Amino acid sequence: MTKFLRKLADEKAPVFWCLGMLVFMILGYKTFSTAFLGKTGFSYDATFLRLSLLLIVILIMREIYRGDFCFYFRTKNMLKGFLFGWPLLLVMILNLIGTDFSRPIVLDGFVMTLSEYAIVGLYEEVLIRGFLVGHMMYHWKDDNRKVLKSVLWSSVIFGVLHLGNLFSGQGVATTLLQVSYSTILGIVFAAVFIRTKNLWSVAIIHGLIDFASGIEGIFEMPQATLEVAAGEGSMNLLSLLILLSAMLISLVWGILMLRKKEEIQKLWS
Repeated sequence: MTKFLRKLADEKAPVFWCLGMLVFMILGYKTFSTAFLGKTGFSYDATFLRLSLLLIVILIMREIYRGDFCFYFRTKNMLKGFLFGWPLLLVMILNLIGTDFSRPIVLDGFVMTLSEYAIVGLYEEVLIRGFLVGHMMYHWKDDNRKVLKSVLWSSVIFGVLHLGNLFSGQGVATTLLQVSYSTILGIVFAAVFIRTKNLWSVAIIHGLIDFASGIEGIFEMPQATLEVAAGEGSMNLLSLLILLSAMLISLVWGILMLRKKEEIQKLWS
């Protein structure tokens, strides 16, 4: 089985990547967590499933490459990763705008919300940047366009995977907007990862962005407020313009980071 997977990964890499995403992202998360495991207040089941799947994909890649494949969980360049990822931190701050921080914080809500989104960030970065971008850079190591191809392909896949939110009842317009900005954010995440070869920084930033978007879960909210909040899902024009501006800044910064071809070549050689 290991020999077959290694041959598939080396000779039919696109098929290998698609199968990986199908099994670990679509079948693993979207199907089991929504259809079989059900839902809880803090999505304990889906969170545990994500954690299990990211450990499995790490073990599989280590077994296929006999320990040679590295997901780059290291401290080197981690601070540089946070500095390079400043537009992503800007997105996190934008997610906090309008939040009422005067409300009491519920301890279990804080712990579970933080844990859930931290694991989501780690899970998606292991699969997209660690598994996809890492293997794409390895597979295309002799291709002069390896950086461009790795960034674009992985980012498009990252964006398209968010179409799965349609199955959870999310609106079409909201989902398409999410696909678009996820693709752009994917370019920046990939650029930061490629410039630093550090997965911790992008995983932590990703988790912070998601945590900021779901921060309402840490506060005590009366039932009436909860019912009103549950019915809200639209985005006003000002919020949309701010989001689009942040996405444009992020996209330009991501492209600029990838212009340092000599530094990238030295880092990944």
